[in-house]
Amino acid sequence: MSKKDIEYALILLTIQDLNDSFDSFNDDELDNNNDLIKEVLLALSSLRYLVPQNYIPKSQHWYYEILPLYDDIRFKKVLQMERQQFNKLVQVLQNDTVFQNKGNKLQAPVEFQLVIFLRRLGSKDDILSIYSQFGICEGTVILYINHVIKAIRNKKLEFVQWPKNNNNRAIVHAGFQAIGGFRILLEQ
Repeated sequence: MSKKDIEYALILLTIQDLNDSFDSFNDDELDNNNDLIKEVLLALSSLRYLVPQNYIPKSQHWYYEILPLYDDIRFKKVLQMERQQFNKLVQVLQNDTVFQNKGNKLQAPVEFQLVIFLRRLGSKDDILSIYSQFGICEGTVILYINHVIKAIRNKKLEFVQWPKNNNNRAIVHAGFQAIGGFRILLEQ
């Protein structure tokens, strides 16, 4: 029985209870059975998995113990940016609302999420390699990538703008014309 089946059964029982409350007929044994079934379904629906899961050992040793020891050349090879640029990007992104905790479970540090993002986008590694290397789950890799993308998109108006002075605008226009694009749009 899947989670959707359990939720559907719970909805049906709730509807049946509502219908029974409007009926004059009251069968205590039937009500008790429905209550018991509802309790079992509620207990099942609160479980994360309905079948046993194999534990996969995870370790963040590489991130915490090895990456910080890399010299600047290796750091840039792994993350496709210099350490100084990385630290600046962390400062720019760290106060974005996407990294603010909405529940009582702590979020991973912005630095860690950014490392996952940069590793995924800057290497040929698949998600399996990344989540194995960083000691996280597959869905977490995707979540962190989405967090960083949202934070960058939220900052776009601060960093991506059309040039304000005429000299720089002329350079942009010339560049677009050279590649044959968007002449009408740029003149507006």
